[in-house]
Amino acid sequence: MSKNIQRLQALLLFSIIFSTLAHAESKTLTFGVFPYVSSGKLIKHQAVVHQFLRKQLNKDIEFVTAQNFQGYADRVLNAEYDLIFTAPHFARYCQLQGLYTPLAMTHTKIQGVYLVHKDSPLQSLQDLQGQEVSISSVGLRFGLLHQIMKQQTKTLSIDKLKIRETRTHNNSVFSVYKKEIDVALTGANIWKNVKPDIKSQLRLIGETPKVSGFVIMARPELAKQLKPLFSNVDQDFTNSLAGKKYIFRGLKTYQDNMLTDMDPYIKPFE
Repeated sequence: MSKNIQRLQALLLFSIIFSTLAHAESKTLTFGVFPYVSSGKLIKHQAVVHQFLRKQLNKDIEFVTAQNFQGYADRVLNAEYDLIFTAPHFARYCQLQGLYTPLAMTHTKIQGVYLVHKDSPLQSLQDLQGQEVSISSVGLRFGLLHQIMKQQTKTLSIDKLKIRETRTHNNSVFSVYKKEIDVALTGANIWKNVKPDIKSQLRLIGETPKVSGFVIMARPELAKQLKPLFSNVDQDFTNSLAGKKYIFRGLKTYQDNMLTDMDPYIKPFE
């Protein structure tokens, strides 16, 4: 084989390797956000995180979600997303299964609130016996608030509850506002942002315990590269102008054992 042909082959091989590396370097990453509210609100809530990730990682990042939690969970369990923003109990399950590695967690913890119409005779959680409770479809079977509610009502010896599924947390709130149902269980942050004219017609009768916040995760091989970029996320994001506007009060770097409080709630995924 002539030296010219050898040089040509070496040049061709170098070109292929360089092209492959360049493609890998420029690959668009997918950021899968679980559908806890409608798509429009989801984009509004997570826009600042999406922008932060694009800037921090210096990559194009595609914001994607699913029509419901089941569809989202299926894609996550198939590792179809590069990065995910998800509920802490599902994050814990993915962590234990080695599917995704936690990078950051929201400062806001997750807590549920029980809402009734202001004219309702119900005054406390002890009055829930035999009542119908509205919960978003993300709160059924896999939903963290639903799991917490089951434990909470069991402790209170409440064993007769009717559950009505709604498409979103906001729909649950509206169902009580319109007096279509007795009680709604929704997120404390959702309740905080309800419009004043609707909020004035509702009343809070109880809360769930606070648990870990939402989690940003990455596929294990990607997480190894990204961990240093999240080591000072409080300073880089939380204390920034965008972070201060974030609905979940900024992000903190994930530390070992932050998700162990979720161990009682992962059984539905097993």
